[in-house]
Amino acid sequence: MIKEKAIEIWSFFRAAGVLQAVVDAKAFRALKELPNENWAVLSCPTTGLDFDARTLSFMDGNGDGHIRIEEVLGALAWMEKRIGDMAELLDEKDEVALSSLSGTDEGKALAAAARAVLKAVGKDGAASLSLADVLARSASFKAADFNGDGVLVPAAAKEAGLDGLIGEILSATGGVSDRSGANGVDKATLEAFYSDCAAWLAWLDAGRADAAKTLPLGDATEGAVAALDAVRAKIDDFFGRCDLIAFDGAASAALNCGEGDYAAIGKEEVAAGADAIAAFPLAKAAAGAALDLGGAINPQWRARIDDFIAKALKPTLGEKASLTREDWAKVKANFAPFIAWKASVAGARVAGLGEARVREIVADAKAKDTLVALMDKDLSYSGEIDQLDDLEKFLRYHANLNRFLNNYVNFSDYYNPDRPEIYRAGRLYIDGRVCRECVYVADVGAHSTLAASSKMFLAYCKVTRPQTGETRTICAAVTAGFSSTLWVGRNGIFYDAQGNDWNAVIIKVCECQISLKEAFWAPWLKISELISDQIKKLLSSKETAMMSAATTKVGTIGEQPAAAPAAEPKRDGAAMASSVAAIGIAIGIIGSAIGGLVSALKGISFWYGVLGVAAIVLAVSGPSVILAWFKLRSRDFAPVLNACGWAINKKMLMPMRLSRVFTHEAVIPVGSNIKLEDPYVEKHFWRKTLIVVLVLAGLGFWVWKWHNNWLPESLQRKAPVAEQAAEAAPCADEAPAEQPAEPKAD
Repeated sequence: MIKEKAIEIWSFFRAAGVLQAVVDAKAFRALKELPNENWAVLSCPTTGLDFDARTLSFMDGNGDGHIRIEEVLGALAWMEKRIGDMAELLDEKDEVALSSLSGTDEGKALAAAARAVLKAVGKDGAASLSLADVLARSASFKAADFNGDGVLVPAAAKEAGLDGLIGEILSATGGVSDRSGANGVDKATLEAFYSDCAAWLAWLDAGRADAAKTLPLGDATEGAVAALDAVRAKIDDFFGRCDLIAFDGAASAALNCGEGDYAAIGKEEVAAGADAIAAFPLAKAAAGAALDLGGAINPQWRARIDDFIAKALKPTLGEKASLTREDWAKVKANFAPFIAWKASVAGARVAGLGEARVREIVADAKAKDTLVALMDKDLSYSGEIDQLDDLEKFLRYHANLNRFLNNYVNFSDYYNPDRPEIYRAGRLYIDGRVCRECVYVADVGAHSTLAASSKMFLAYCKVTRPQTGETRTICAAVTAGFSSTLWVGRNGIFYDAQGNDWNAVIIKVCECQISLKEAFWAPWLKISELISDQIKKLLSSKETAMMSAATTKVGTIGEQPAAAPAAEPKRDGAAMASSVAAIGIAIGIIGSAIGGLVSALKGISFWYGVLGVAAIVLAVSGPSVILAWFKLRSRDFAPVLNACGWAINKKMLMPMRLSRVFTHEAVIPVGSNIKLEDPYVEKHFWRKTLIVVLVLAGLGFWVWKWHNNWLPESLQRKAPVAEQAAEAAPCADEAPAEQPAEPKAD
């Protein structure tokens, strides 16, 4: 049944060999009947797109950062309930006439909200509503004290005299963000604040109920514990060192710091080494020793020890000249209940308000009720903000849904050079060309691995904006020109979809064939490189041999002269004849080769020669061009988008014609005034003249020698008499004519 409806409703178009569904007025209502396998895209990300982000947020119902087919259908169904004619989506306008809203309950509610907005912005009675009107009303509404989000800002409670209380709640809890952007308090925050106040007061009361244990020094207990905590670790360290020395007396020198530890401090002012001195032991340790409170104490700890004696030790144990291990344990045990009680504190964030203020806040139940009532009042406006959101959603869908569908249901924008695709990041200008197919990339390594199957030349660039310090990465598809001039480190300029300019530098390339022009010249470039390499090797070997010989000769200067070389044996006649014969054979071979070439060309006409040269060119470049043609026809942009998080459902083949649009090489504008003279080019008049003369002379000789009949009769070459007789003589293989018999002599 679905297939029959699809056949009746849907139209398909072919682009680069791929059938795709047409998006038109009928399709807007019937998309739910199009099978998923006929959609061009199954899912796309909501980031990295040249598309209205607010529209995407409305479409992304579950907020997972991807738009799926079900969410697209949901957006269309939402619009269908509120608009009279879905064909209006084709206009892609962010302004609608109120008369175009449907007569459904949803449409009527939207029309009423639209009229309220027009009245609020001073356009009462207007026949149409624009997105700008809705955004203006939304901005003024959100900035109001009561804006429908249930968050109370201090200004909203000023009339009730409770703005100060809200300020205190904010200082204790941090608050939550109001729709206007300011900090405020909602019901959850309010309840948490009052709960903390009650818990903190209960904790205070519990501590005071057992004051004999928790507050052994009364109000001075907290100061005493602070003084104790300041020296706790250092006194524990002292008794620990004493225990180690009792275990091994040989450790005494090391544990009490030898003179060498003071060497570095002695080179500078003592005050500068305060931290290093503080790290030394508290006092001289010995086996079973007590801490001599009036004796030698580390000077960096003297003040803290005195504070501990005055605030904690003396009130607990009385006057003490020294602190034994037992005394130290008693002092710590005396304050342990207080420390445990402090650790169990609840609602501590309200402590900064002070006990008296917290008890006052808890006792004033009316203030809390007033704040709750004000929050309910703020929430009563939520219906209006919901209506504003619906109006904004409607207008954004009205303006943007058609473009989205032409990049999702099909790839119409991909095959239409006049409409940029929603995934297109911008334009990259580099190496005398502009690359328009650019996408944002998060991970170059992962993206390049997946995108390699596109069979396209991809240039990954790091783009930066010095003005803002932003840095991003793009992938540009290069589809025209040569690849040899694109290398890692080459700089360019990138313009994003908003027209902002970025510095660009290539950081990676995925090599692949770019154009037929490149494929044609590739074999010739390889041949030239091979010849060049061989010449370089030959010259290098000759240079090496020459330098070696010169070095040897220089090394022998000043040495004893070598014995005179033996006289070369006199060549006899046979040897001389053999050498002459060898030279003759070599000359004969070269002459034969040249003669063979001349003989081969002798009977060939000019056009046959031209065709021969063309055949050689085709033999060298033909296979490369044919292979490149097949590769270029199979280029597919879909893997590039798949690597960006898209779920592409069809191929995105790139025809030759489209590739020249996506990457455009620099051309001279039509009508430009071009001066061909170059004042800086080197001029070699006589060399060029000589080359031209030699070429013309060779061509003239070839025509005169083997194509004499092409020339005017006055310039034609006359054959010698002997040559004419030879041409007139019968061929050797022809039978001679029968001669009449001579008469016999009598």
